[in-house]
Amino acid sequence: MSDDIPKTVTYKIRATFLEPVLGTAPANKEVYTNFIASKKAAAEEIRRKAAERTGAPTEPVVGTEVEELETISETAGLTVFHSDYGQPGGKGLFFYNYLIKGFFKEAAEALVPVHGVKQPRSKLDNLLFVYPRRIYLTDEIGGLLTKADAKFERPLRAMTMQGPRISLACSEMVNAGRVIDFEIKMYDFLQKGFGKEAKKVDPDSFLRMILDYGRDKGFGQWRSASFGSFTYEILK
Repeated sequence: MSDDIPKTVTYKIRATFLEPVLGTAPANKEVYTNFIASKKAAAEEIRRKAAERTGAPTEPVVGTEVEELETISETAGLTVFHSDYGQPGGKGLFFYNYLIKGFFKEAAEALVPVHGVKQPRSKLDNLLFVYPRRIYLTDEIGGLLTKADAKFERPLRAMTMQGPRISLACSEMVNAGRVIDFEIKMYDFLQKGFGKEAKKVDPDSFLRMILDYGRDKGFGQWRSASFGSFTYEILK
């Protein structure tokens, strides 16, 4: 094997959820399109009425795409788990691998004072990979989940440009004790510091630190309330 080939480390991980987990995918697959369309329709009505009052044309008062994206969660409605149950080759409820990778990036960012890696999000984008593409939820004995255990409703409070708002959110939920198995592959040249001060970060210690954080931080929707907190074992 050539010395030029970068070294990688691979871990097979089993995570067991200690708290219920909430679905993250919008049930309405066209929620963004419908939301933007409704915003534009409302804005056009405002423009039309203003034009009738003043007798002069007015510019549309549609918000920017960034503003619309920031407020979309207020009206997105039910969030669910991805599922391919009933499709050819389908198995049941699953997370896409990018959600696991997103957890690692978020946790690494929060733990910078501990591990010392600067700008960990961009580094993990290029150095850490999660397999398989679809990570299926199972029960304690390995049986695939084909439907959520329940639905969970809670109020959402937010301060917006229009003042405080309260709305209701509803998510599919699976109970504590559910399990996911996945594989982490990481290129073994993560460093902290720069130039002559740069030091290699031990991948084993780094990954365990991130996974340990999952017990406190949680995973999925409303993880700030510890939903989706988990423990893990490395099967490698």
